[in-house]
Amino acid sequence: LFALWRRIFPEAKTLNLSVKGRALIAAESPDRFRIEVLGPLNSTVALFVSNGTGLYIFSDGQSARNDWDDPRLPFPFRPAEVVGALLGARPPDGGRYGFSTDKAGRVTELIRQENGESVIKAAMSDYRTVSGADVPFAITMKDRRKDLGVKYSSVEVNPDFAPGFFDTDRLP
Repeated sequence: LFALWRRIFPEAKTLNLSVKGRALIAAESPDRFRIEVLGPLNSTVALFVSNGTGLYIFSDGQSARNDWDDPRLPFPFRPAEVVGALLGARPPDGGRYGFSTDKAGRVTELIRQENGESVIKAAMSDYRTVSGADVPFAITMKDRRKDLGVKYSSVEVNPDFAPGFFDTDRLP
């Protein structure tokens, strides 16, 4: 969605867009994820897949492959940060991150700072226990330009993924 937005409004500095819909989100620690946004009749309208080193994006009928280290990538976060927020995990590198927990020790806020300034902030809430794991059902990620909110309606813990599920090279 962000890539589509940037193509339509390349000069805009902030994103103020609210989109509701259905998505399938899968995350595997430490840095693999798949986010599939579904449209009418469950057709895929956007797909974001990370294998940890690369990111595949399908949006607006176009696809692109990017290396996470490519400075042209429109996302300021790293794949492990996305997975950590989706799973409610502690930050991967304590030196660059600050975080808060609730009384049960669950991460409620994750902040990455650079030069003393907040670059990315993730908030996790509405924790529910699923198959013995505490999972945040509401997640918000913010940077200096964009806000992204995710609310889960159902979660499956430790599902079996088909071979190649996170393989960006096998996608069209």
